[in-house]
Amino acid sequence: MYKLDHVAYAVPALASYIPWFEEIFRVRASKIEVLREHNVNIVFLEAGLFKIELIEPLPGNQSLNLFLKEKGPGFHHVAFSVRKLHEVYLSLRQAGCRFTSDTLLKGSCNRNVIFIHPHVAQGLLIELCEES
Repeated sequence: MYKLDHVAYAVPALASYIPWFEEIFRVRASKIEVLREHNVNIVFLEAGLFKIELIEPLPGNQSLNLFLKEKGPGFHHVAFSVRKLHEVYLSLRQAGCRFTSDTLLKGSCNRNVIFIHPHVAQGLLIELCEES
């Protein structure tokens, strides 16, 4: 079963956006987490039943920098948590689903994640993450 885990918002610099999100949603941002495998810095804001993830590209992150250049700050992806992510991944792959990588990656809090390619998801980047 897929459960909404978070929505991700791409920003050029976390420091410029964290205060606004904290004030609007009246929440505190988590500690900044560096995800070297994804070449980003992230923070989470608990917003009721789900989280908002702010994503900042690290130097050399061409895809996220291109996203920000073309679209500006904004909605980047939606994430769903699933049980037995590896089994879900294999099942979807066998059914013809395309992913942005060939293996599970390490995401926030050391959880396994995989991204469904937007070309097969109606233009939407979808992250699947191991249920914690």
